[in-house]
Amino acid sequence: MEFDRIVQDLVAFIHTLLWWRKGEIKEPPYELLGAGIRCKTGILQHIRKNPKPGMPDRLVSSWLFMPYRYGRDKTQIRDLHIDCVWLGPVPGFSRLNKTESRRWKPGDPTHRIEILWASHWVRNDGKFETEQVFSGDYDLQGNSHYPDAYATNIIKDLVLLLRYQEWHELAWAFEIEASRQTIMRLDYTPSKARQKERSETQQNRYLKQGEYWGKGK
Repeated sequence: MEFDRIVQDLVAFIHTLLWWRKGEIKEPPYELLGAGIRCKTGILQHIRKNPKPGMPDRLVSSWLFMPYRYGRDKTQIRDLHIDCVWLGPVPGFSRLNKTESRRWKPGDPTHRIEILWASHWVRNDGKFETEQVFSGDYDLQGNSHYPDAYATNIIKDLVLLLRYQEWHELAWAFEIEASRQTIMRLDYTPSKARQKERSETQQNRYLKQGEYWGKGK
């Protein structure tokens, strides 16, 4: 798993979340945005993560998918974290305001979509596991003056696929492109940026090792 500043911040949130669940931290690191959505294999929850004081808040949309835990060993329970992060300037932290002239042309990446598969509980030794399921940089703004208008709808369109499909069976890159085409319409340009998706071979390897991917062991 490759780490950069964005991934480090997302993993740091997971670390805080797990210690809150363990009771070591009093205040939850997020707030709920609406009721949970019951899906085929779990519960989907829209959340707003609490920003770190003094740090730019780049998160556009965050969702947490929690597979049903009936009969599961506590150490094997995992959650899916789906985040959309703004890559451009942040007011108060950058010279350019979000709504001011862009430094890039349409088609250049403006947002990152990051999907992590992580422990639901911290282990007794204080450790937890995190795996990168998908990471991709996209132009989710087009010619719009509002950088998050398309992005929030695209992420919602993406996560709602979990209502009827198992997350590890989704072709994330394909589904993101389909959502971009449908929602951005004339502002859509084919993605030319970096994408990283766990391969089917890696999925099969983890399944053979007994890792829980939403199905039974």
